[in-house]
Amino acid sequence: MSDSSTDSAVMEEELVYVRWATAGKMESCVNRANLRGSFEEIGMRHLMPTRIGGTRWVSHFLRALENFLKGYKGLVHHLEQKAKARGFLHIMKDGAVIKFSCFLRDLLTQLSSLSLTMQRSSVTVAEVHDCLTSTMALMLKYKSRPGPWLKTVLGTNQYEGVSLKPCDDHSLNQSKDHLIDLLAKTMDNRFGDVSHGILRAMRITNFQYWPEADRNADFGDSDVQELIMHFEPVLLRAGVKVEEVLDQWTVLKARLYQDPSVLKNISWREVNQQLGQDCPDILGFWSSIDLIYNS
Repeated sequence: MSDSSTDSAVMEEELVYVRWATAGKMESCVNRANLRGSFEEIGMRHLMPTRIGGTRWVSHFLRALENFLKGYKGLVHHLEQKAKARGFLHIMKDGAVIKFSCFLRDLLTQLSSLSLTMQRSSVTVAEVHDCLTSTMALMLKYKSRPGPWLKTVLGTNQYEGVSLKPCDDHSLNQSKDHLIDLLAKTMDNRFGDVSHGILRAMRITNFQYWPEADRNADFGDSDVQELIMHFEPVLLRAGVKVEEVLDQWTVLKARLYQDPSVLKNISWREVNQQLGQDCPDILGFWSSIDLIYNS
């Protein structure tokens, strides 16, 4: 990117070249054996370009960027020996490309962690909400302060001992902030309903989100009521006496809070074994909700 450029489209075009580099397309110039040899010549462990794509594109893209950034010196050494790759080498030595790649590495690390959390079979809606909230907060923080990888390349025109073409920091920040805003908007459009309504009410199914002490006697009442109203037909078919659920919810809380420390380790199966006879409908209620959630 030229020093005078302020169009984020230019950064996006250069990002295509970075993706091209990390997608294994260098084989069009030379074979992988020669690339390994170039790494060995400078005493580096070879980190081969990897492909981007598939359903787990976030983790694939992150791995590709890590190989690109960690193997950067070896890749440059390799391309310096190839006349046909001069244009590509020029792009790789552009400070804007390297700095934006480091920013993407920081960003994708957080998105990959979020993705892995959401893929867990045992994850709860409450955990998804918390992870989404913290990921979004950290992403937005990257607008005002750099992540760990980007921080290492700011204020310098070198990377891994290779001199870089100076970049326009204002243009870099514009492109960085634009991408963050687009991601934040997309995530809010896709997952915004997790923070309210039925999905938010389901957070009480996870004991980790219960207060340490029952200082609020009404804790969870509105959530239980909302779930009853939403799932009443299903609960009735399951034999749950919905009119008894709220009273039994109060009894259940009182019994469990006799020893609040157990909430850290207890499961609903254990609660059902201990209190099944005293609170059959609230526990039948939780079983039905759990079945719906995991079906």
